[in-house]
Amino acid sequence: MSKASSSRCQALAELGKEIIPWKMVETEPKLFLIQGDVYEVEKLVALKIVKGQKLYRVRWRGYGRESDTMEPEENLLSCKEMILDLEKKN
Repeated sequence: MSKASSSRCQALAELGKEIIPWKMVETEPKLFLIQGDVYEVEKLVALKIVKGQKLYRVRWRGYGRESDTMEPEENLLSCKEMILDLEKKN
């Protein structure tokens, strides 16, 4: 560990912060930040076309069907694989 890195670690420790080791894993993110809360797409349930615009019914992980929302395709750019799977079924 470099001296600068050691100093940062010590400074964080002094602030009472816990340093947690992590590693970067490449995945297709399906997380959304909405009004300060993070939500994860569990699955796309349905596709509906309204006035030429595709709307997808989104099931959010940890929430039931009563919390599903209809989202336009541009809100789901990180869910391309899910979109393709749903469109194949329809």
